[in-house]
Amino acid sequence: MKITYDDESRSFLVDLQKPDDEEGVRGVAVPLQAVASWSELLGYDDLADCLDAIIDARVNAKEPESCPVTGYNDVWTAPYEMLREREEKREREYLKAQAEGKTADDPRSPLLRSTLAAFHALPRDERGVCALDQAREASCEALGVPKPKRTPSLVRRTVVTRVDKEAGEMKISAPTCEEESQCDRDGFLCKEDRAKCVQVLREHALDIAYRETRFQHSQTSIELDPLEPHLAVTADDEQPQPNKSPEEMARERYMSGGDQDA
Repeated sequence: MKITYDDESRSFLVDLQKPDDEEGVRGVAVPLQAVASWSELLGYDDLADCLDAIIDARVNAKEPESCPVTGYNDVWTAPYEMLREREEKREREYLKAQAEGKTADDPRSPLLRSTLAAFHALPRDERGVCALDQAREASCEALGVPKPKRTPSLVRRTVVTRVDKEAGEMKISAPTCEEESQCDRDGFLCKEDRAKCVQVLREHALDIAYRETRFQHSQTSIELDPLEPHLAVTADDEQPQPNKSPEEMARERYMSGGDQDA
């Protein structure tokens, strides 16, 4: 197998280098947009794990016609429906808070209120597992790809909501791209191929993160995204920064003051 990155098409190209007389898939192309959408739909926090899963599923033709766990006639239906409901409630609460004159310094700021709205948008089981995470696990199982080993979070919207109070805007931060898999079993890529992919993913991490936010918003009926991040890449943004996650910031703001009612 040979894997390269084509900058013109912004895609990873996988050549299985099979003999001409061998049947099956000879190669696949994985655009950055696919990494962005699959990472959100399947819950991969690490871009390399996500790319690994896409190649695995496409090379081995693992995408079934239906999901036996959820009963839907497509493996993607449940994650799409859950994501759509979550993002609608998140963005509408943000707009509502803005209309009420809330600012970033308010204990119940637009950003915090949208985060809490997303947290409460979907039902949870007796273990506290969100319906979206359940749908993601079912899709991974149906596709035959490793389930991401993730700590259940308050909400997942990439790593976008880093607030610059002085500028009054949100900035985008790079997601993770680790050379060691974070999944619960070995993936498709060998160690050498994964290392090459990680290098490319790190170079394009901000682009993929931005594509994720656009994909998330595209699921809603709202014309303009109120959480649109400003894609201003500065020296501080070139590498992943040890900033607090949106979840950590939301929890701190919620616990530090204001009305504690949900």
